[in-house]
Amino acid sequence: MTAVDGRGVPSARWTDITDPQGILRALGGLRERRPHRAWDVVVAVDPDPGMAVWHDTAVEFTELLRRSRVFRRVDRRRLGPLPPGGPSCGRLTLVVTDGNAPGWRTGDRSRTLHQWAGAGALAVVHLLPHHAWPETGVPTWPLSLRSAGPGAPNRGHGTRPGQVGLGAPEEGGPYLPVPVLELAPRGVESWVRLVTAARGTWTRLPLTFATPHPEAPPPAHRDRGPGERVAAFRRSVTPDVLGLATLLAATPLAVSLIRRVLTRLRPEARIVDFTQLLTHRLIHPRTGPSPADGPPLAYDFAPGVRGELLAAGRTEDLRQVVGLVGEALGRSAHRLWQVPELLAGRELSGPLGRDAEARAWAEPQIAVLHALSGPHAAQARALEQLTAAPGTPAVRTSAPPPSHLRKQEDLVNQPSKQPRTDVPSGAPPQPERRGRSTPAVWGHVPPRNPNFTGREELLDALHRRLRKEKATAVLPNALHGMGGVGKSMLAVEYVYRHLGDYDVVWWISAERTAQIALSLVELAPQLGLEAGSDAS
Repeated sequence: MTAVDGRGVPSARWTDITDPQGILRALGGLRERRPHRAWDVVVAVDPDPGMAVWHDTAVEFTELLRRSRVFRRVDRRRLGPLPPGGPSCGRLTLVVTDGNAPGWRTGDRSRTLHQWAGAGALAVVHLLPHHAWPETGVPTWPLSLRSAGPGAPNRGHGTRPGQVGLGAPEEGGPYLPVPVLELAPRGVESWVRLVTAARGTWTRLPLTFATPHPEAPPPAHRDRGPGERVAAFRRSVTPDVLGLATLLAATPLAVSLIRRVLTRLRPEARIVDFTQLLTHRLIHPRTGPSPADGPPLAYDFAPGVRGELLAAGRTEDLRQVVGLVGEALGRSAHRLWQVPELLAGRELSGPLGRDAEARAWAEPQIAVLHALSGPHAAQARALEQLTAAPGTPAVRTSAPPPSHLRKQEDLVNQPSKQPRTDVPSGAPPQPERRGRSTPAVWGHVPPRNPNFTGREELLDALHRRLRKEKATAVLPNALHGMGGVGKSMLAVEYVYRHLGDYDVVWWISAERTAQIALSLVELAPQLGLEAGSDAS
């Protein structure tokens, strides 16, 4: 989305900061609580190449810190080893990340955080919403933190002894607690309370723990093929995010082109929606030389994933994306983006090249041509041969999709007024959603079962009762039945069918009493409520 700065003026930046005025008000608490204290702050940005799409957000956040006028000095730098001299009690450090870098899972980032947290006041600003954190490499626990004093280094803070038992490290030893904040007024307010708190004051907020000796990461999961990977993605995300992914499968993944396609075709989409492709490993960061006549590509799809996504796209959408990319590149990059010419029935106007950069630009064009099929399939094969590395046979960059996902002229897997053709025979079409595209608060909902069929009468009855009562409660709308008959699956299917009807959707597992309490504690800050200090 396009940024609006602290003065309410539209900015040319592309950021996910939705309430800059609220962040400025929250930062003002530093002056109100400690009027005579001079603060310096360092914004340390995660250096992973996958953070390319967040560049404008990091810049905008830094500008908000400066505009607040509560800091003596504001610096922005790449996160790395602690510099000579390091921070002190007069310097605060905010690490900006989306938690998707491999270093968060391997422990490299934990070692770096431990250096900074031992020398000064450190917090992590997580760019994803709270409900998405478990999918990233930054584990968090909702705990109470005992302050060591205003602006004190993290090594002096402590946790409440009785509340650790949720998998968090015990107090003491090599682990240092590090607060984790959402980039929103509520997250900034909790950080301000901690930074200005008197010694011994308790503040409740999400924590991660940094250690100089992280445990070895668990063995890597079996690498799934493109069909299995995309099927898991479909089950885990909303229809809007799935539609966004399908559009981007036809796009060369330069940040400027990602922005153009999303702002023009999905103006309600946010950067966090795009990063779900990173979280689910459909795409990965890309580094390498930039073409002389086009923008650098920041990301690549995993092999075969473009084809799997585009097999369920609509011809109209694919052609729109092709046109938008061509419009953005202009004639100066005509050599790189020749698919509009091919769709118009003309021949290639010149060679793309056989280096890695040329092949990366050819991949989305080949995938689009294969998806459109018919006379364009031969064009796709010709383009594959022209861009194959010297001395190697041409390798199809878009694996043929499974038979149930074969391209048809208007096959859809995202909301549309056209009927779906990828559902089992006899299944009714999905109802068209109205209102907001997704709930404002969403958390812990299990993945949707793509093979769910039947039970329409039960779903309709549940929907009528909920609409009649105008509120969701546990007991009046309980689903009764023996174990294993599908009560949870029915509830999950109802949630995904009616995403746009609710502001809050929060799944609470009731297998253990402690799980219920923990889920409610996690929900409280999402609703703007303060959990009690004795909550566990």
